[in-house]
Amino acid sequence: MNYNVDIQNVENKTVLRFFGGGKPLSAYRVEDLEQFGAKVKRLAPEQFYIPDYVVEGCLKVGESEYVFTLQTNANKRIQFDILTGRRIQAQ
Repeated sequence: MNYNVDIQNVENKTVLRFFGGGKPLSAYRVEDLEQFGAKVKRLAPEQFYIPDYVVEGCLKVGESEYVFTLQTNANKRIQFDILTGRRIQAQ
């Protein structure tokens, strides 16, 4: 699924949020995801961007453990704890 988003200052745009019990747990901006390795292709000179990653969603990683996963086009997985919204560092 590819899509373009027309916004300005994309680095500060919040694109991923985690909630638990109806309360916000964490939020990530485009700039945060880029630091983790999930790049964004900018289409200059327009104010458009295309995510250079795919949302895989929740994946089972243990008996009863799940993570929310993004996969980059370089096959790198960026994972987040679904209970806290914190990024899980690669082991």
